[in-house]
Amino acid sequence: MRLLHIVNYNGNQPQFEIGKPIGKAKEYSEDLIKLRSITRYLDLKNKAPDKTFPESQILSEMDNLLNNVGADVIATYERITAIEAEVKSKQDLIRSLTPLAVLPLP
Repeated sequence: MRLLHIVNYNGNQPQFEIGKPIGKAKEYSEDLIKLRSITRYLDLKNKAPDKTFPESQILSEMDNLLNNVGADVIATYERITAIEAEVKSKQDLIRSLTPLAVLPLP
């Protein structure tokens, strides 16, 4: 059985200090968070790659993906959310007006 338990460190042990990211680690971390968010929006399933690629190619394609596709995915997701909210609002309005349908109106 493989288990991993992750706990957020709160700094209460003085012999351990939270380190600072080295080099571009912070940037890569932010990029990975964006990629995970995109995969969640698109409901992508985990799949191991069929072949490996050089790091430079991955970084280049990742930058392109985050700059172009990421913004489109987020905008589309926000639009879908807004449309769903509008549909719910209309359905609520229909439900509230349904009892009035039995009234004889000209």
